[in-house]
Amino acid sequence: MRINRLKFKNYRQFKDVEINLDRMQGKKDLHVFVGVMGTGKTNLLNAINWCLYGEEPFLSREDGQQLPLLNMKAVMNADDGAKYRVTVEMNVQATDREITFVRDETVQVSVRGGDSNYDCTSVDRRFKVTTIDEAGNTKIAEGDEAMDMVARFVPYGIKEFFFFDGERLDKYFKEATGQHIRNAIYQISQVDLLDRARDHLTKVITAIQKDAGKLSPEIETTRKALEQAQKDATKNENAIAQCEKQIRIAKEKIHELETNLRGLPEIEEVQSERDSLKQDQKEKEYFVKGAVSTKNSFLFSRGTVMMLSAVIQKAAAVIRDKRAEKKLPPRIDKKVLTNLKGMQEKHRFLRGLISWMGYKQVGVDYKRDSRDAGRTKFSFAKMLKFAIDGISSFSHIPLRLATLLGFAASFTSFVILIWAVCYRLSGKPTPGWASLMAAIVFLGGVQLLAIGIIGEYLGRIYDEVKNRPLYIVDETTGIQLQDKKV
Repeated sequence: MRINRLKFKNYRQFKDVEINLDRMQGKKDLHVFVGVMGTGKTNLLNAINWCLYGEEPFLSREDGQQLPLLNMKAVMNADDGAKYRVTVEMNVQATDREITFVRDETVQVSVRGGDSNYDCTSVDRRFKVTTIDEAGNTKIAEGDEAMDMVARFVPYGIKEFFFFDGERLDKYFKEATGQHIRNAIYQISQVDLLDRARDHLTKVITAIQKDAGKLSPEIETTRKALEQAQKDATKNENAIAQCEKQIRIAKEKIHELETNLRGLPEIEEVQSERDSLKQDQKEKEYFVKGAVSTKNSFLFSRGTVMMLSAVIQKAAAVIRDKRAEKKLPPRIDKKVLTNLKGMQEKHRFLRGLISWMGYKQVGVDYKRDSRDAGRTKFSFAKMLKFAIDGISSFSHIPLRLATLLGFAASFTSFVILIWAVCYRLSGKPTPGWASLMAAIVFLGGVQLLAIGIIGEYLGRIYDEVKNRPLYIVDETTGIQLQDKKV
């Protein structure tokens, strides 16, 4: 960054001065100011610091009797209550932009009598930074944004490395600590930009929430609860961080103590033995957990059978006795069961499927005794559903009813129409509803016929979806089929 121009107005010795530091072509770009004591060389350095940071670190008087910031000639000629503007403007050239820093302060002069009895009071302070990029775009920043731009280019922490007084050169590197340098680098690199953006967004969101809370009490209550929750969360996070820090310190201390103890001959042997015992303990705990898991799995899988073994044995004995007395129906042939398992239907009507396969069947007559106690749980609704399942699984008649009803409705409409025509030809007045009824019945019949046609296709789709075999092989001779379902 290079200083191009300095402008002073009513600043100490400089009543109205402009200094242009033009770059010299073909020569070293170095400007030297030469002057006798009191000509303002140090105040020139003070002016630059005051413009950037609002302070003058190189004042010669350290007893609090500094001269006012306002030019003395203006002070001596001022009337009581007169106001003057003190301005310092510095124009610099950065890598990709031109920057102008302007600090302006309004000073009011109060004259209390006499030539030197006066007071200078600052009544207004302003600081502005104007940047012009390579494309000619201008941006003006004031307030905190302007100070951020100063910190970005010339951080306050290392300002003495840029602007220093030669008389105090031997003290700089003693006073400027490493921490100041680190802080300055931190500012230049803008590492804290995200933090500052987050804080700014948090302030904006809080302001918006407060404005919304004024419109609705519920929003205000929710906002306060949210703020309290955020405070609690921050408090908890700090407590957690403190605990983690203490845990980390404790672990480091334990590690340090263990390292120190291992250096002792006896302690090292005891420590190794303890580690070995810990390892054995972990292995045995793992083995115990595996054994307990195996035991629980065995009890869960076999426990039910063990608890019901007496009931199962009694039921098996009853079945053997009934089969010996020929009181049980005959078994279904294995071939029938194999083909039945091959059916891919989801809703199987077993009685119909067994009959549909076509194997030889034998009916067994028996006399059903009356119920000894209780009432049947198979209600009329369940019997009706059972009948519907049997009909819908093996018949398309319910779908064809729409076709039959359509033909019947159409035929009825023709009958009504013929009756109306004959009634009219006989000379009698025809009722007005005859033609309307004929049209309605006819259209209804057409609709039912259309539904019936859809039903015919739907029935065929239903047959294809059930995917029943075209035929069933009873037995084979001389060949071996991989799949008995054809």
